[in-house]
Amino acid sequence: MQIHSSGRRDFVVLEFETSNSRLQLSEGQQGRGIGEAHFSILIGPNGVGKSRLLAQVVDHLVALNDMRSRRPIADARTFTPWLSASGQSLIRYRLDGQECTIETAHGQVTCEVNGNRAHLDEMPFPKKVIAVAHLPVDRFRFGRPDQTEFYAYLGLRQATNLTTTGALESKVIAALMRGAGREGYLERVRHWLTLVQLGQELHVTFGGINPELWNCSTWDSFVDTAREVVLRRIGRGRRFSSQIEKLNNELPSAWYFFETVKSLSAISSESKSRGHQFTFDASSFAKEGAKLAIGLEVVRRWRFVSEALLGLRKAQERISFNQLSSGEQQLVGTHFRVQAEMEHGTLVAIDEPEVSLHPSWQTRYVETFRTTLKDFPATHVILGTHSHFMVSDAKPPTSTVVVPKTGEAMAFEAFRGPVYGRSPENVLYRVFGTGAVSNFYVERDLAHALKMISGVIPLDKTELMQIEERLRSVVERDNPALDKIFIEIERAMR
Repeated sequence: MQIHSSGRRDFVVLEFETSNSRLQLSEGQQGRGIGEAHFSILIGPNGVGKSRLLAQVVDHLVALNDMRSRRPIADARTFTPWLSASGQSLIRYRLDGQECTIETAHGQVTCEVNGNRAHLDEMPFPKKVIAVAHLPVDRFRFGRPDQTEFYAYLGLRQATNLTTTGALESKVIAALMRGAGREGYLERVRHWLTLVQLGQELHVTFGGINPELWNCSTWDSFVDTAREVVLRRIGRGRRFSSQIEKLNNELPSAWYFFETVKSLSAISSESKSRGHQFTFDASSFAKEGAKLAIGLEVVRRWRFVSEALLGLRKAQERISFNQLSSGEQQLVGTHFRVQAEMEHGTLVAIDEPEVSLHPSWQTRYVETFRTTLKDFPATHVILGTHSHFMVSDAKPPTSTVVVPKTGEAMAFEAFRGPVYGRSPENVLYRVFGTGAVSNFYVERDLAHALKMISGVIPLDKTELMQIEERLRSVVERDNPALDKIFIEIERAMR
């Protein structure tokens, strides 16, 4: 089947379903939000499966991409149940104006594009899946950045299970170096600096640079010196023998790092007893940043360079990344890394983005994120959150609030009703189902229900049922007056 491009630039996952879960992520009207990133804000109390569903969507797309690429499925334990004779799954999405459906049932995969059958490997398909979590334990599949170009895991977990500010800072610096060469990257990430009231200055400092290696002028002398440096540190023996092959393979990247850093114009430099130190503006990495980031990882691993620091400006004072608050680190760290991974057709899944964030930052989170994605309109961001501040920032038509479906386990649907710009009390009651009986919106619902029951206004059974659901979520058990109203509502619904 030949698939023709519509010329549109959009991406949104409309629906995801397995034999034991269902997730409606967008109302999906054709043409909605064309040319702008889409946000789905997934809410609900603890225990309803938000994190599990986010991870399932991510795993599903990763496994389908592995199948398209004729590679072994990365996590067969996750995907195999959907491919078994008794399992089933469905994912429906719109990419660049083409509506696509991929369904698995009875061990078979069937695909459609705009209602026409297609092969999996010729389907329009997203280019990237990014998973972000802000807690040490999350449900996303762990993955190293170099494992696959399709999936990027940006959670806190590491291969060593050790989480430190220094480890996060190293990842942020690597992302900044890779991203600096991408058009508009530095401008996009600076929107997040503005949100947390940091200055626009960005610089990177490499410290503790081994002077013996720095002074090497030829490749041969660099190789000999590097081996000697490692030998002095770990000693001759079985460990050195096992490491020498790995060292030899990585020395070209280390050599590239030293030679490139020597060619850059430093903001400042100094020599200390523990090695040289150089500071560079972030724009210095615009040409060779991606390759230089690989070299930085190598020289840090072999301790040829002892530190890499991200410098910022706060209230006219130059500070380092580790001096930021946890909320500032979370925002800067997450979005410097996300922006370095973005491609046309990207799904970004973020679990609990509100962790450590001030309410004023939560309120502006979605809009700031949307601003940074103007160069990537074919992006779908799914946020799993408990924050009513983020919900109130869900601007139609390119944002959807997704809530648990009443009476069904592991089922979510799009919330029907306006939320953008509404007050915290309004959102807490209407969307989250929490609030006090004295809440203005609770009282308004009660008055509206009584008017319908008494015949003052026409009876709308659908609206009355929705009001009853909201009222039951906040009513106390010892409220006989409300109990009587519920009895009257039930009579009116018959």
